[in-house]
Parts: sequence; C-alpha cells; structure tokens
Amino acid sequence: MFTRHHRLALLACTAFFTLAGNAVSYAQSPTGTASAAAEKQDRATLLKKLEVKGGDKEGVTDTPLASEVTEKELDDYQISSFEDLGRSLEPGVNFNRTNGSVNIRGLEGARVLTTIDGIAIPYLDDGARDADGGIDSFDFAALSTVDIVRGADSSRAGGGALGGAVVLRTLEPEDLIGEGKTWGGIFKFAYDGEDRSLGGSAAVAARYDNTAVLFQGGYKRGQERQSNGDVGGYSTTRTEADPADYDQNNLLFKVRQHTDSGHTFGLTAERFDRDKDIDFMSGQSLTGNYRPGNYDKLDNTRRERLSLDYDFEAVDDGAWFDSASAVVYWQRLLRENGVDAYRSLSVIGDYSRLNEAEDESYGASGYADKYFETGLLQHKVTLGGDFAIGKLHQYSSGEDSCDTTPSPACNFLHTNQSDSPDVDSKKFGIYLQDRISIGDGPFALTPRHPLRLVRLLAREHRRLYAQSQL
Repeated sequence: MFTRHHRLALLACTAFFTLAGNAVSYAQSPTGTASAAAEKQDRATLLKKLEVKGGDKEGVTDTPLASEVTEKELDDYQISSFEDLGRSLEPGVNFNRTNGSVNIRGLEGARVLTTIDGIAIPYLDDGARDADGGIDSFDFAALSTVDIVRGADSSRAGGGALGGAVVLRTLEPEDLIGEGKTWGGIFKFAYDGEDRSLGGSAAVAARYDNTAVLFQGGYKRGQERQSNGDVGGYSTTRTEADPADYDQNNLLFKVRQHTDSGHTFGLTAERFDRDKDIDFMSGQSLTGNYRPGNYDKLDNTRRERLSLDYDFEAVDDGAWFDSASAVVYWQRLLRENGVDAYRSLSVIGDYSRLNEAEDESYGASGYADKYFETGLLQHKVTLGGDFAIGKLHQYSSGEDSCDTTPSPACNFLHTNQSDSPDVDSKKFGIYLQDRISIGDGPFALTPRHPLRLVRLLAREHRRLYAQSQL
C-alpha cells in the first residue's frame, strides 16, 4: 500500500493562518506538524472508544454508535479524502473508487448514507454505464466536523443507512470569528504527494450586530494517484496508474441572522466541481484496435445546492422545544463518465461516449428536542423527519461509424439513448424517540417509535426511453 511519507515530508510547505480582528496567529508549524504526525503514528492501531452519553451531539449523530472528527483534527492530520480519514482517525472507513462509494466496515454503495448540513447526498448507480458515485462531491477544507455513525439507524437517518452514515457539517461564521471579534478568516495551502496535487483554500467571515456572513472557496489541481505498479508503457500489461489530470474547485456562501429569542435563520449556497481527464494507456497498444494517443477518458462530478436553514436554542423555560433545527433545500448532483477514442481495426473510425446520471431534488428535513423530568428519570424527546421530491435522469450520448457502415459488431454499441427510464420519487419519513436516563449516570435507554412506516411513498416511471422500448 502506498504510504504518505512523501506527503508528510512536504508538510513544511503547508501554511495555515487564523485571523481574528487585527491579530494573526499561526495554527500550524513544522514542530506542530511533526508532533501531529508522531501522534498519528502512535494511535495508528488504536480504535476509538464509543461515547456512552450523547453530549452535545444532535440529530442522527446523537447515538453511542457515532464518533466525531473536529475541524482541528481534520487540520492536524491533513485530512483531504476518505482514505486519509480511514487511515488516520476512523478505522473501518474507506472509499471504493471502483463504484464511488464510502465503505463502512464492509458495507458500501447505497447502504451507507452521506449527508451534508442535514441534506442527503444521493448515491448514483448508473447500472449499465460507469457514471456511479457522487457522494464525494465536497471539499474537506470546507468542513467543520465529520461524524461517522456505524451500524444501521434508518429510523432517524432514513433510507440508505443500513451500514451507517457519514454526517458532514460545513463551516459556520462562528467557527472563524473569535470571541469578542467581529471578523476572522483562515487560509490553507497544501501539497499532496499521493496524487501530486497542489491547491489552497480560503474562508472569511464577518459579523455585524446579529448578522453574520461567511464565504469559502478552494481550488486544487492534481494528477493520477500513485500505485505500487512498476510496469509502464501501453497495453494491458501496464501496472502503473494511467496518466491523469484533474481540476477541483468549490464555493460556499452563508448568511446567518440571529435573534435575541434564540432563533437563527440562514441562507446557504454551495457549488462543487471536479473534472478529470485520463490517458487510458492500459487500453491501448501498438497493434490493437486503440493505438497510442487514441483513447482518452473523462470523469466529472458536479453538485450544487441552495438551502434555507433554521436553528433554535431556547432562552427560557417557556418554549415548546429546547432546541430545533430544520433545512429546506434544492440540490442537483451530476456524474459524467466518457470516452473519446479512435478505432483502427474493428468498427473503424471515431468513437465517443458521454454517460450522464443526474439527480435533482427538493426537500426538507429537521428535528426538535424537548427535555423534562419524571421523578428520578430524565427524558430527552426528539421528533424529526424528512421529505423530498426527486428526479433521476440517465442518458448515454456518443458517436461511431455504425451510423454509416452497420456491421454485426455494431449490435452492442447502442448509444444516444437512456438505459433506464426517468424515475420520479417522493420520500417521506418521521420518527419519535425518548432518551431516558437516570440522574447523571452513564446509562440511557432510548425507546423509538416506528413512525417511519413508509420511506418511499411513490416511485413512478413517467417516460420510457429507447432502451426500455426495444
């Protein structure tokens, strides 16, 4: 397995600045980096202890099965991918690049749920083509915490949490603005020897009276991930990674309006884009159908969302709820996988494919907590749920010489069609639970009422494309 010693040796090139008012402090130094690396080495084989009490965890993460990674840990251990997270802090968590999904203790794909700020990032399964995945459509530099929930908890998390859940939270203005300050910022610069990527990110936040604003952006440019292969050249005997180049950028904008009564209203806009070009040398040969320089691939991911956010913390005992959180959103996720090539022997001529899978959804999710006591028992009752309307679209476009010179070899080269019909879906779920603890003891019982009777209320096929009509 490729190690990150190359990367750690270059951490001296990483700058991390925290600004608050007129004060500037260095949050990372070569000594600090070395100590973090040493600490990482010391705990490489240690498993995290499960927390029995939920503490200040909220929503889906309010369970002993959840472990939290803070922004400081993300910075100290230079976490920029799920592979980094699994190697450094969260054993049992990995990323399957073949199907583009998170793997938690052996389960992956649509069985592991990923959410960002309470919004589910759909896992796209293209089926017949290769435009799978999409859950890694975010930048770790834009995150404030990462919670990993191990084990099934679909009653609260919803469908797709059979193997667990990855709960992501992006930066808030309060993460950058120090106490007693009115503005703050952070800048990061990093080099990763794993894919020779170079990039940086910056975030600034300001507060005026009860209004806070945050803007974060990042850019990274890299190449193929290094492997242990030592055979180069063309053909299937190649074991080195195929040459690749990628560009990645993200933008995050937030506005938060606080009130004296404990209510906070917000607006969030987010965009993530990654474009990757691959020279498929392992599929080319000097005498084969694809000659050197005549087979290129592309692999693109794009996600956009716009959301209205609401949070509440009670300031007196007369409130109906002690805390609440809700989000109403629009989100679109697009995965593209394609080929641009030229055939020299069979079905001679230009050959191209662009496979697309797109999920667009509108929805809302949230929860509310209420604390009360009955004798020696302390209760934390949580009512929550989610609702979403979505549309999944898949299409394959392209060209080859079959349109002009049909042959038996063309029978399996269908394109300019959908391999599956468009799918319209409506999802609805609600749950009610009561966390019961005795005094300040470490034990709690959580009866959960199964009100999530139907997760998928309707799934209708509205329009069939060429493939389904054949």
